[in-house]
Amino acid sequence: MHNLRWRDVDESWKGTEGEYVFTTGWGEPVHPDTVSFLMAVLIKGHNDGEDVEPLHGLRHVHATTLLLAAVPVHVVAARLGHADPGSR
Repeated sequence: MHNLRWRDVDESWKGTEGEYVFTTGWGEPVHPDTVSFLMAVLIKGHNDGEDVEPLHGLRHVHATTLLLAAVPVHVVAARLGHADPGSR
């Protein structure tokens, strides 16, 4: 029974393609700087107060990990939203 309830919850939270990951209570998008700031506060609070890498750094880690896994450059570029693999 417990698993059925969680499955129903999971289904209700799937959303649709193009919906925002972080939103206000009204469903409006949260500014990226706000998300970065709040994530830094959260991580810093659990990291003995040490400075943290900006959230944008995860984008670079993701790209590097894909390239090390031999994912073609044009696929990585498209995934990052770049039309040109040479753009940043």
